[in-house]
Amino acid sequence: MGFTQRLAAAVLASTLSAQVAAVDVEVPVSALTSAFESDWTSVFYGEKPLVLGNDGTAAAGGFRAFDLNSATPLTETHAETPGRRTKLVTTIHGRDDDHKTVGLAVSIAQPDSILRAWELPDFKEVESAETKVLGDWSSLCAWKSPSGGDYIYLFGKKEAKVFFIRKDKGEDNYEDAEFVEIQTFPLPVEASGCATSPSLNKMFVSADDDKDVYVFDLAESTAAPAISRIGEAEDDVTGVATYVSSTAGVDYLLVAMKDIVAVYEPPFKLLGNLKLVGQEDIEIQGLAVFQGYTSTYPSGALTYAIEAEDVKAFGVSSLDAAIQGLGLKANTNYDPGVAIASNTSSPICSACSHNGFCAKNGKAMECSCFAGFQGKSCKKETCEDNCSGHGKCKGPNQCKCDNGWGGLHCSFVLVEPVAETDANGADGDDPAIWISPTDRSQSRIITTTKSEEGAGLGVFDLSGKLLQTVVAGEPNNVDVIYNFPLGTRKIDLAYAACRADDTLCIHPKFSVYGSCAYRSATTGKQYLFVNAKTSQHLQYELSSYPNGTLTTTLVRSFSPARAARWRSDDG
Repeated sequence: MGFTQRLAAAVLASTLSAQVAAVDVEVPVSALTSAFESDWTSVFYGEKPLVLGNDGTAAAGGFRAFDLNSATPLTETHAETPGRRTKLVTTIHGRDDDHKTVGLAVSIAQPDSILRAWELPDFKEVESAETKVLGDWSSLCAWKSPSGGDYIYLFGKKEAKVFFIRKDKGEDNYEDAEFVEIQTFPLPVEASGCATSPSLNKMFVSADDDKDVYVFDLAESTAAPAISRIGEAEDDVTGVATYVSSTAGVDYLLVAMKDIVAVYEPPFKLLGNLKLVGQEDIEIQGLAVFQGYTSTYPSGALTYAIEAEDVKAFGVSSLDAAIQGLGLKANTNYDPGVAIASNTSSPICSACSHNGFCAKNGKAMECSCFAGFQGKSCKKETCEDNCSGHGKCKGPNQCKCDNGWGGLHCSFVLVEPVAETDANGADGDDPAIWISPTDRSQSRIITTTKSEEGAGLGVFDLSGKLLQTVVAGEPNNVDVIYNFPLGTRKIDLAYAACRADDTLCIHPKFSVYGSCAYRSATTGKQYLFVNAKTSQHLQYELSSYPNGTLTTTLVRSFSPARAARWRSDDG
């Protein structure tokens, strides 16, 4: 069968799979941790297997590790709070001289955008690995190449950055590891989930509020990969993971959707659906797979962040029922610390100063340099945009900025704070300032706390002293409305969209996300805008009755690009 015929057969199999009745298997929630706000999990295959997940609360922040084999509530073995709040954590696996499993936990904190690593299983921080990576990052995955090289893929706003994990020459441990940036390439979506297939050397990617699953080839290369849509799930995807089978070239793709995990075989043929049971109104995200053997989970386990009635935690489900119900063969001999095709030599060589990938062109060696390096042998260190003309290049894409300038490439004018507000609540978001019309010194700073802990508004004076708190249902954005006519008088209003109860929503399925206010200079009418995490936006007119009661009227619904932060121009 030729390539065209094989491709047609694969496409036909993918199309016909949607018409074949899938096997439905109930999979109980086997164990839970204590309560946490989370949306991401990972696993470590050590002598004592671990579940790792982010702690999404701003007050605690960081990530936590739990004994996978323990009972509810899972025993917490370690916690890290690097730079506070993080959404992401993943693991790297290797083998030391005694053939014991070692590795790294890798995470990036939102407040300081520093990529950090800790040796596993002891969680000793690797100071040499600290790397500043400015951006809004939403997904993080590791890949062990056929040559045994360890790579990190960091996904953000329709882009991905690739890092090689360089260890000391001849060392099997990660004690002095460092992240070396390889390249940045564009994505068609903002990835919220990712999973690598070590047998197929492919990366699967999903996005929020999207049923599509995307794929691209993994290779030790500086060339941007071609990204394609591999298929469509039955519902919005909340996480992806892979299960490595014992059959060469066959890795199963697991796609999470609310309380369902769909299982596909290549290229995208649906085998069945795993329905999580044992809790009410289950929603999961941040899926991961452990496919080793333990006394509690002889066929391995699924891990995930779970929300259900009265439950917010990390969850674990045994794969026993899934393996049996789908007619699969368990592969608990899988070792993520060993490259599946380990007969391939590393393309990183001395001819390219170990700063690029080497490829033979006849008898000559050609180099593809990593980000921040140039030249025939990749010896010359360079900086993006020459540090924007506001600094000096001191290393590969490492700028020392002039006074008054900052950012990764010295492109930001630094503004030093003169005051800081008192602590209030756990998870603050966009603030607003009310300007007093009579005495500017009496103006107020209004902030939101959108987490469940301390949810509401905080009111501060200009020195940052907390004057008042107002309880509200997890408000996200706050805005100020001036001189609004209320009966016979005019007042100023603080306006916010509250996530907990979708206060501004008429449609029951509309979940509020961002908001702002606008007054028409032509008509004088006051409008409120609110949007969901999807692209749906609502515009309301705000008015009042003669008795001083406020009311809103839906004006229109429209769908531009998704926005979390709004600003209006009343001019």
